[in-house]
Amino acid sequence: MANEHELRISFIADIAGFSNSMNELRESLNRMRNDLDDVMQNAQQSTTNATSKISSAMMGLGGIAVGAFAAMGSAMIAGVMSTDNYQKALNGLQAATGTTSAEMDGMGESMKNIYANNLGESFDDIAQSMATVNQSMGLTGAELENTTKNALRLRDTFEMDVTESTNAANSMMKQFGISSEEAFNLIAQGAQNGANKNGD
Repeated sequence: MANEHELRISFIADIAGFSNSMNELRESLNRMRNDLDDVMQNAQQSTTNATSKISSAMMGLGGIAVGAFAAMGSAMIAGVMSTDNYQKALNGLQAATGTTSAEMDGMGESMKNIYANNLGESFDDIAQSMATVNQSMGLTGAELENTTKNALRLRDTFEMDVTESTNAANSMMKQFGISSEEAFNLIAQGAQNGANKNGD
């Protein structure tokens, strides 16, 4: 009986000790959690302060940096789109005229020159006009470039279709033995004097 009683007392003491250990562990975990919360709050506050300082600096610059980056981004996008449109137009021009790859460098430069003169609605529009002039008149190089410019000027000024004005100029060149420049000048003079009032 004495041994059984002692065992019970020992068992109860063990349970009490275990309970105390659990309480100590729980308190320790609570302290750790509180410490972690403090660390997280401090980190969040530091991040907020840093963001606020950066925002203040940007505002102090009057948004110049933001505007510069936005403008740079827009310019890069526009440049990529322009390059892509140019290449597509150049490919279409080569297919329409059967020009060799070696000759396409000159065609490309002509297309850029026409575009730089604010003629044509786009690279594709210029390429189609160049193809029309080439197919109708068989011109290449500088003559093709200048004649395409004249055809686009007539279209923009007198709303004359490129195909129609090119065919008219080609007929005049053959009949009167004049240059394409002279033919387009005559067409322009006729349009100024009302010769094309019926659109024919």
